[in-house]
Amino acid sequence: MNDLININYDGSDRPTVSETVFKNIRAECARNSMSIEALCRNLGIERKTFYNWEAKKDFPTSYLVRMANIFRVTTDALLGIAQANRTTHSA
Repeated sequence: MNDLININYDGSDRPTVSETVFKNIRAECARNSMSIEALCRNLGIERKTFYNWEAKKDFPTSYLVRMANIFRVTTDALLGIAQANRTTHSA
């Protein structure tokens, strides 16, 4: 069973983690010229699964790591904890 990241409203006026995470995922898709559908294919999930995560504001932590790897950013960057620092990969 996968751990879930629960990213519900925190009671403050600042954007919630949920808003930040999904905003960052969508921004990374745009930066990488990747549709949500293509991201879902890379993750091995159906598009409706992604949209359900977005609506419910939680998803398995293992997918956060996988998305960070796909986009070559840190999980902190997707969570909005750190500025999006791209990792460098040498050939």
